[in-house]
Amino acid sequence: MRVLLVGMNAEEANAVAAGVANLVEETVIETEWSDLEQSVADQRPDVVAVRLGSRPGTVLALMRKVRALYPAISYIALIEQETAGIAQSVAEAGCTDMVLLTELPRDLRRALRVVKSRGQGPGAAGDATVILGAKGGVGTSVVAANLASELAAQGRKRVVLVDLHLFMGDLAISLDLRPHPTSTWFLRQGSMADARTWSEAPPQHKCGFRMLGLTGDLADSEPVTAEQVVFLIDRLKSRYDHVVLDVGSDISEVSLAACTAADSTFIVLVDDLACRSGARRRLQALHALETGAKLILNRTTDVGTSEIKLVEDFVGASVAHTLCNDYATLLKALERGQVLRELAPRAALTKDFRDFAEQLTGVEREQEKRKKTFFNFFR
Repeated sequence: MRVLLVGMNAEEANAVAAGVANLVEETVIETEWSDLEQSVADQRPDVVAVRLGSRPGTVLALMRKVRALYPAISYIALIEQETAGIAQSVAEAGCTDMVLLTELPRDLRRALRVVKSRGQGPGAAGDATVILGAKGGVGTSVVAANLASELAAQGRKRVVLVDLHLFMGDLAISLDLRPHPTSTWFLRQGSMADARTWSEAPPQHKCGFRMLGLTGDLADSEPVTAEQVVFLIDRLKSRYDHVVLDVGSDISEVSLAACTAADSTFIVLVDDLACRSGARRRLQALHALETGAKLILNRTTDVGTSEIKLVEDFVGASVAHTLCNDYATLLKALERGQVLRELAPRAALTKDFRDFAEQLTGVEREQEKRKKTFFNFFR
């Protein structure tokens, strides 16, 4: 655990650092609280303890801003004395604890133990899948929504669909769901939300999956950081069995952060030169971040092994699954705000999505394993 002490003079800070030395790996001292954002960016600590001093409102406003940018970090407020409303103000700023200066370093040791115990809790149990488009209009939203629907149909799986195509995503509209709370709310305020909010606040679709959508409000243009995206995915994985993220087709800090934090990434393309080239460029961007992706070939008609190999050779990645071209059924589902499982459960395209979901979760492999065990028993 790395701790950043902010706003104390060098003598005070060194005394506090000595008092908590056996609980932390390293303590970094920053005397000026006005440099908090830059210090956190440079040091990337696990815990930030800030002395509020004579301007608690100003310092807490800065802490709220920094916490929004780096939500995975724990923040502790160091106060001179308990005054009316200070506890509420500290909580609203997103601080995990409050420590009196007169109780240092003993009470800070207690607060650090609490932070450490939280970090030793159960980690992420679910898996995250990113759907990325080779270019606009290839069907990433359709793929993400129908994959989430089929994953939710596998027993009692907890599934959440996340629209991360910020400011342009329309998954909530297409599924006739009210996007509240939104993806951006969880990205910026999620560190202050309790476990119940993460599990129950996202609206639920009739097919069983929950969803974080977007309103399309361009006025809400505060930038989202990679740290916020990673924090969002980690929190969702601890609450859901499957997290499906539609990141659109843009290569951005948001989409790349999602791909690096996810367990698997799929690039959706149709079989034309523009899509092949777009998929190859996106794969190269992911390789630069030491992560990879597989391909989903959408809207296929009588595609054989040789055609698939041509796509794989050109892009440099394997085709994980193909989805047949059934525009009429798909359009009807979109017009009704439905997924294919609701409108046409026996359609060929619905079966393609079902097969893809089973392939993704290993259901087919497990069934094959049970089948072999059954036959081996009678040999």
